[in-house]
Amino acid sequence: MKYSYRTYILLLTILLLFSCRQEEPVVDMESGFLLTLGEASVIVDTRNTPIELGTPVADKFNVRIVRSTGEVIYNRAYTSQLIPASADSYTLTASYGTNVALGLDAPYYEGVATATVEKGKQTAVRIECGVANSLVTVRYIDANTKEESTARFDRFLSDYKVRIEVGNRGLYLPHDTKQSIYFPVGSIPKLQFQGVLREPEGKEVRYDIPLKDKEGRNISFGAGTHVIISLSYAAIDGSGAAITVEQIEVKTETISENIPVSWLPRPWVEGIGFEDRVLTHYETEEVPVTQLNFPAAIGLDDVKFTIAFDDGTYKSLNGDYVLSEMTDGQKRAFTDAGISLPEIGNPEKTTMDFTNLIDKLSGNPDTTVPTVDNIIKITGVTANNKEAVEEYLQDYKIAIKAKPVFSMPALDERNIWSKSFTSEDAVVQEGYANDIMAGIGYEYSLDGGNTWTSYNGKPWIDSVTDADKKSHHFGSSRPTPNPESGEDSNTVHVWARGKFRNFVSSNTVTFTLEIPEQIPNSNLDEWSLDNYQGSRYSYDPWAGDDEVKFWDTNNQFTTRHRTNSSSVTMANYNGMPAVSFVPGRSGWAAELRSTANGKANTRISSRWHSEKDYNKVAGELYTGTAEVTTGNNDANASSDTHTRLKNAEHPSRPTALKFFYKYQPHNGGSDACSALIQLLDSNKEVIIENTISGGGTVSDWTEITLPLNYVSGTLYEKCAYIHVLFCSTTTTGSNMEYSEQTWTLYKSATETYTFSPAYVGSVLTIDDIILVYDK
Repeated sequence: MKYSYRTYILLLTILLLFSCRQEEPVVDMESGFLLTLGEASVIVDTRNTPIELGTPVADKFNVRIVRSTGEVIYNRAYTSQLIPASADSYTLTASYGTNVALGLDAPYYEGVATATVEKGKQTAVRIECGVANSLVTVRYIDANTKEESTARFDRFLSDYKVRIEVGNRGLYLPHDTKQSIYFPVGSIPKLQFQGVLREPEGKEVRYDIPLKDKEGRNISFGAGTHVIISLSYAAIDGSGAAITVEQIEVKTETISENIPVSWLPRPWVEGIGFEDRVLTHYETEEVPVTQLNFPAAIGLDDVKFTIAFDDGTYKSLNGDYVLSEMTDGQKRAFTDAGISLPEIGNPEKTTMDFTNLIDKLSGNPDTTVPTVDNIIKITGVTANNKEAVEEYLQDYKIAIKAKPVFSMPALDERNIWSKSFTSEDAVVQEGYANDIMAGIGYEYSLDGGNTWTSYNGKPWIDSVTDADKKSHHFGSSRPTPNPESGEDSNTVHVWARGKFRNFVSSNTVTFTLEIPEQIPNSNLDEWSLDNYQGSRYSYDPWAGDDEVKFWDTNNQFTTRHRTNSSSVTMANYNGMPAVSFVPGRSGWAAELRSTANGKANTRISSRWHSEKDYNKVAGELYTGTAEVTTGNNDANASSDTHTRLKNAEHPSRPTALKFFYKYQPHNGGSDACSALIQLLDSNKEVIIENTISGGGTVSDWTEITLPLNYVSGTLYEKCAYIHVLFCSTTTTGSNMEYSEQTWTLYKSATETYTFSPAYVGSVLTIDDIILVYDK
């Protein structure tokens, strides 16, 4: 095969181009970072120079390199070798230690740098590292010489120390230590001096140490902030003590030559799930995460500990252990029990975890021994070639309690309403009452205990702002009665119980809600006519059956002349029914008229007789029974009486009275009508009441709500009687206004008749009376 010269040149060019593309790497392996770690220009020194901690160990630092895109390209131990990186900009962070909430001699080191890598070039970066948390040191000085001395403290105090708290963590700084307390930047520590007097023996003294600078400003704790507090002591008559802050120094010093940048923090112990090194746990309740954590950046060197379990099942684990010397069989026994052990030298596994053990532990049903204590004593922790300080070598206790026992008392009947109820406090028979009562809740059931619902904490609508966990309100709708209860359709049975965590009370209590009963004939449609003479009638607000009689009027008083024994002719001016029925919103309504017709009265125009003030009364409609007494003298009836007997039985407590009304004051004047509601107990003592009055012409049906203003926290007796009273006027006797009229009265929907002379004043019309139940 023959090729032309031009073809040969073209093939050679293509081959060269292809070869060049293949040789170009995706990532230039010659480019990257060469790192060195340096000391930050500002850092903190500690009170003493820990030469014994060893020489700088830079390779114990962790280096994290993040590309501008957020990709992490390196997150491992420091190395002086080339760290490959493509051309881009980066953030580099070197760190050592753990930024703990609170630690003794526990500095956290960190340094941050930014750099850019160019293609094919190695970029040298020096990361300046320094202490990145804050610390406090306490000195004790002689107030006179201003030199460090604990002599005066020792003379008057048998023990003294400073407690520092950051968040929910606290540590003690003993007076004989040279250590400092470290904590994260931005924290607001609280310091308190605590001492025990020698005389009087055992008396404690405490003093809150203010953290303010010389100008009285609050100290801001930044990276490398070292606050040195100098305390002095003065005794007061041998019975007290005065602690004085002589000086507060705030320093940011350069690092001492003898302190390495890579100073590794001492190991410590962090109890997770423990409170003051104790976890109290009830059988079968939800298990919290329970661990002893030994933070160590390069892993643990060793842990020494002692197990002392009272739980009979796991007493076989009891003994003294050194983690590095444990046999495979011992480790397997811990694993089988549910205890996870840390691993030496593995920074990812520095936790002794008891979470899976706790569910297997048992309490003691004998109430004389309330808990079964299982002790873990940490006797030594080694990491970073250093021992944990004695502060962390403590006992940790898992205290298991048997199932708590508590019961529910019967409800106070005064706390049972139509839509709400309030339980009594549960009574604790076994277990710590304070703990149980602080965490107890309450549940109710409407189906005999098949389904339980937590109380909603509101005794009644719009009445209480602070939730009461013992109370429940069903809201706007009363629950539907359970058809299987065997009771009538209005009876609602409720079951209630207490609940503490996963435990319920040993009993339930059962009760029924009040039935929200309405007043009989509340629509005022039922009436009876009493034809006592000729064409004269009185009106009664019931259907003629004495068994359903609930309302009454003062008609017996305004028509009492029917019982006269004289020969005086009975006439209309001698009496008129003050209450009758008229067409209402639907059906009948009650018309209440102020009237001056009455016994021993005559026509207004009569020149022989005057008007009688005792006959000038309001038209009255009320629950209960009227009782009228009359004297023997028909010509002078001033001793006649009308009494309202409050004997209308009613078993439930409403929250308001609602009704519709119209009102026509006499001649459009300033007269006023009124309404009253009273609830009475079995002794006919008033439980609660309210009244309202108002005037002015009201031509259209208008709704009025008269509330019963129950007070939160007050117990109200059960209701036995109800008294509702409507009056056509609030002005009776000589000041009552009226005039002579001809009045139309109804006998039926199709038949009326006239009454004259009718001495009528203001007129109140009432219809559709409703009792409201919101509680």
